[in-house]
Amino acid sequence: MQILTIILLNFLFYWRTLKYEFISDDKAIQARTPEGGYPNPKNAWQRFYMQFRCRRYINSREVHLMNFVVHLINCVLIYVVFGMNDIAFLTAILFTINPINLQCVAWCSGRAYAISTTLVLCMFILPFMAPLFFYLTRFFSVNAIFAPLCFITTKYWYLALMVPVGLWLERKRLKEKSTTSVSVEMKTIGLRKVVTFIKTFGYYFMMCLFPVRLGWHHQFVWGIGVTKKYNDQCYSINKEFRYGLAIFYFVVINIFLNWSPFVWGLLWFSINIAMWCNFITWQQQIAERFCYLANVGMMYVLAGFLLTLPTPLNLLLIGIFIGGYAIKNWITTPAYKNEYWRIEQSIMDIPNSHYAWLYRGFKKFHAQDYVGALYDFQEARVHSTHEFKVNFNIASCFIMLQQIEEAKKYLKYAEDEMYIGEEPRLKPIVDNMWAFIKEIEETKQINVQKVVLFS
Repeated sequence: MQILTIILLNFLFYWRTLKYEFISDDKAIQARTPEGGYPNPKNAWQRFYMQFRCRRYINSREVHLMNFVVHLINCVLIYVVFGMNDIAFLTAILFTINPINLQCVAWCSGRAYAISTTLVLCMFILPFMAPLFFYLTRFFSVNAIFAPLCFITTKYWYLALMVPVGLWLERKRLKEKSTTSVSVEMKTIGLRKVVTFIKTFGYYFMMCLFPVRLGWHHQFVWGIGVTKKYNDQCYSINKEFRYGLAIFYFVVINIFLNWSPFVWGLLWFSINIAMWCNFITWQQQIAERFCYLANVGMMYVLAGFLLTLPTPLNLLLIGIFIGGYAIKNWITTPAYKNEYWRIEQSIMDIPNSHYAWLYRGFKKFHAQDYVGALYDFQEARVHSTHEFKVNFNIASCFIMLQQIEEAKKYLKYAEDEMYIGEEPRLKPIVDNMWAFIKEIEETKQINVQKVVLFS
């Protein structure tokens, strides 16, 4: 009955995603062609394999079905891994509907993180096959690379030794990620990074428990490596650091001094979220899909805590958490329906997300709504005054609106706020724009093809 309940909940909340379109990175994968090295599938197996491995997308319904099935399997596996008891059942229910998991359920390209989670759960069901499952994770996502450390408190502690092997196997991918980061600062190791680690750890901890503000573009510590001003903000000892430090202290104290089966969930969470806590920034600074594997442990902790409370307090809080997750899940899932709602939902949930406003303006600009684009870019600037892309795009809008003096002003702002380490790449673009403005002043004509925009 419990497994049937888990399955029915997945159908209730996620079956509708099969009608959703490709969005964001999905579109680039869908656009791959035989000429680009991605041949047309010769049979049904090749079609499945290409889409399952995110090599090339062909049919959105088929790909969304894969996401749906993988998440459903994970929810059932969680129930099995944690003992098929009341705590395991509540853990599976909470994980099923927690909206922090949506990027891996409703977004096609988030599936790699969910598949790695499937393999990690299988490691704990069949420990004697753990090396095989761990090896298979490298074909999907690097997010499981530290997961074997969770074995360290079990009788299979020696399986934790798979981590250095995994790091060696993934050395090329990790090196590639470290060389393609947005900025030098993001991949730099230093004592100051402890501050961003603590802040981000606390942010993810609270976001998993209370997923209130969700979206594609979080503003939290986004400015690492952007400019010196934003670096100073990220490394400042402020209230975010103090909150994060309190949470980190709570986790460490419980793991080392108050050990229990439920505290093992904190260990699971900490091990699997640590790599995403901006000590080294491999991808974007904050992303909800990074939480998927770690959230398994967090939901186990939450379930254990709730069920140890006296009745009726436990029933009341269980109802609040399940109800809250369910409502937030239901109203947030449509954000993955198409490109329009992807951005609109981000703005509604995180109105101070400058990148959501930036992307919205980018879309309007290409629809030749230059006034609307200017409004969105200006709104982005309210939240990130010193952001190069924002100021540069405002200058481009003013050029299209034939307000050249305003364009000069914002182009100068952009020139003064180029990303740290990116000056050699950005300076020629800015110089070309200055030359273009001079040409406009001389000829009184605008060549639209020379107008540059950053997304």
